[in-house]
Amino acid sequence: MILVINNLRHKRVELWLYSYQPIELIDTQKYNSNDLLNCISKLLKEHRVSSNQIKYLGVIFGEGSFSGIRSAVNIANVYSIYNESMVFDLINSENNQKFITNKINKFKTQKIKILVPKYSCSPRITKPKQN
Repeated sequence: MILVINNLRHKRVELWLYSYQPIELIDTQKYNSNDLLNCISKLLKEHRVSSNQIKYLGVIFGEGSFSGIRSAVNIANVYSIYNESMVFDLINSENNQKFITNKINKFKTQKIKILVPKYSCSPRITKPKQN
């Protein structure tokens, strides 16, 4: 199974669950939650998929929430180490079977890697509000 995480929007998580060989979309869910782990757990339970069945984990990068990207990458990295899954990154426009197939085919020659967050622009850090 393949799980793709899009956590770019503030307080909005999108998860895509794909079957593997052939790669086909099983489900896509949108959650209004900051609790990414519970969202993933909910989706897997709904489809009776155990966490060790996820062999590939993708994270969407692009314009959006810095915290969202960072949390999705951290969860994917920890998950991949724990389950010996492969992690890969996708640009926001690449979330389809063709790009996912290309990413997974590259894993035949690679070992498990750690993702590093990629941001589309510099953060806009503002001064704290005065009370």
